[in-house]
Amino acid sequence: MMEAGRIRHHLKNNISDPRNTILITGYCEPSTLGGKLLAGADKVYIMGEELEVKADIELMKEYSAHADLGDIAKFLVSQNKEQIQGIFLVHGEKDTMDKMKEELQNLGYKDIIIPHFKMHYRVNGKS
Repeated sequence: MMEAGRIRHHLKNNISDPRNTILITGYCEPSTLGGKLLAGADKVYIMGEELEVKADIELMKEYSAHADLGDIAKFLVSQNKEQIQGIFLVHGEKDTMDKMKEELQNLGYKDIIIPHFKMHYRVNGKS
């Protein structure tokens, strides 16, 4: 997603050089910096500075390792549903997470939460 950490420094120092290639190795949600680059943004803001995107932007999906509903359901089936105190869906687009939450509820899982940024949640009276 390129939203935090050292990647922002690397991008800031290299994104405006047409000799460079920014290789993105997985999905980036459209509103993130990575998503904007994949959508073909000509300019981006990084650390408060507007920068021209002159580097080539390439996507290589083969390295993405995010679990989908099938992967998560396969993991959860080996767990005792009564002992699961909460499931937090934190990575993905809102519509996709809403559908995943609904499917998991249909499978009998409870207390599925899609947290909002900087929100504090309690599960079964615990925080």
